[in-house]
Amino acid sequence: MVLFENRVIKPIVNGLSWLLIAIGGLSFWVGGRALHEFAGIDRAIAEVEGLAGAAVLIALGAGLRVAAGLPLSKRSGRSD
Repeated sequence: MVLFENRVIKPIVNGLSWLLIAIGGLSFWVGGRALHEFAGIDRAIAEVEGLAGAAVLIALGAGLRVAAGLPLSKRSGRSD
């Protein structure tokens, strides 16, 4: 089921989904360290929170792509 059929909204959803995935990737790499340094949270707890935040953002980005009917990867199909 495609939720976003409009020609104007579909590119916006596409860009937003890639933005969420990119922010999730950055959160995966530096989220725990940033939380530890700036919020003063214990390092182990901060790393878990960074990973959880990354998982949520990547899942939201992937969910938007599926809702818009866009593929999750750039490949259009398998080459056998």
